[in-house]
Amino acid sequence: DLATAPTPQPGVCLTPDSLEQLEAAPADLARGKALFYEQLEGTDEWGLVLHSLDGARGQVLVPGGSRGALSPDGSQMAYSAADGISVMDLATGVEEVLQDAVGGYDLHWSPDGTQIAYVGGGSHVFVINSDGTEGRQVSEQSYESIIGWAPDSDQIYVAIPFTGGSAWQVRAVDVATLAWRDLFIIENGSAKALSAALSPDGSWIAYRSRDHSSVYLVRTDGEEMHLLMDKVSIAISGIVWGGDGWLGVSLVGPNTDERTLVLLQPESCRAYILPALHGDLE
Repeated sequence: DLATAPTPQPGVCLTPDSLEQLEAAPADLARGKALFYEQLEGTDEWGLVLHSLDGARGQVLVPGGSRGALSPDGSQMAYSAADGISVMDLATGVEEVLQDAVGGYDLHWSPDGTQIAYVGGGSHVFVINSDGTEGRQVSEQSYESIIGWAPDSDQIYVAIPFTGGSAWQVRAVDVATLAWRDLFIIENGSAKALSAALSPDGSWIAYRSRDHSSVYLVRTDGEEMHLLMDKVSIAISGIVWGGDGWLGVSLVGPNTDERTLVLLQPESCRAYILPALHGDLE
């Protein structure tokens, strides 16, 4: 079940100094799984790998693959394939290509697992049923990124860049009627890639800062915007919410091939490192 994301306390939770003091995540926080894009062991190739958070084992799903997303129940993975979006059953390895998908990156499953939103041809936002039916374009802006689905799976939040990348317009789009609402503007986000992520209860958006190395939080109505992680790395390479209100963030190290994965609970500022994991969170 999706737990309600707690209300973050004001102020910064993590700085370079406090990052150095973090302990490894306890066992009760390292029971889940996450999808990573990482360099495959013993090779120069990168690919999509499913890891247990305790780092005990990793399953290479698609060598050379990228831009993947796990289904809400963790049983399937969608990723960008040459001929469309491919959906893999993780138990059997059987894949089905959604050939009606136009291009396909920045993939996001709806909370009920029935739809996949993605950025496709012309850098517009599309939605397709996870069984490959009813593909349709839901937004006509350019160079958008998808923030996430509302909990009821009826609308998605997207970020639309202004000319020159000076700011991002946050918009909610009803995927059935195509009705939309402009909510607020993010002026301090990364112009290159916002990497925004919506909390499971639809209340909070976490996003990468303009300096690429910090993380902000803001409510979906634009209120209570505040810095959460301050200049904690060379860059932030992935932001993902867990269903229990924890935030996973992958940090790029001084050697740009290095990654550090941090778990942070915004409510209490509790934070841990997952030392055995070194990829980009997908």
